[in-house]
Amino acid sequence: MQLYPVILFIKLGISFTKPLRAIQGKCQKECYAKAEDILKKLKFKEPKRILNSYPFELSGGMNQRVALAFSNFDESQTNIGR
Repeated sequence: MQLYPVILFIKLGISFTKPLRAIQGKCQKECYAKAEDILKKLKFKEPKRILNSYPFELSGGMNQRVALAFSNFDESQTNIGR
């Protein structure tokens, strides 16, 4: 479950790493590395650019794919309808 909503004026990397930092007390560098690794495993072409982008800089479809990629960021189980 994502505790913080994606906010238009906050970069995606911060939006997705903030909950993990708050809950698990991990450092920002470690969280960014994990976020980048998740995007690489899911074959996103430019993970660093995505993490350093604001949501309004990406297409709606790309925002959806990024949100889905990070839905399991905290290592909990996520079920997607079959």
